[in-house]
Amino acid sequence: MRTVFENHCRELPPLCDIESLFRMERRCRVYSDGTIQYKKKKYEVPGEQPNSRVTIYFMPWGDPTIYYGDEMRKARPVDRSDNARRFDHPNR
Repeated sequence: MRTVFENHCRELPPLCDIESLFRMERRCRVYSDGTIQYKKKKYEVPGEQPNSRVTIYFMPWGDPTIYYGDEMRKARPVDRSDNARRFDHPNR
């Protein structure tokens, strides 16, 4: 005799953004140079006030993309070599 189970799962709409269901969030301090630190890596968060806190959003697996703020703006990883060369050819 086979047992029949009810299906309690419901289908997601075809246009549903599944990634947003798994996105994690965390509060981070904005340092005086306009950066935050996550997993020992620094990210630039332009437009945020130094010495404040900002909410960051990220995926808990491989994707290193970090978003911040209510508008979900993309944080840029700090590139030390680009920052070191910024005075080589100043704009005139």
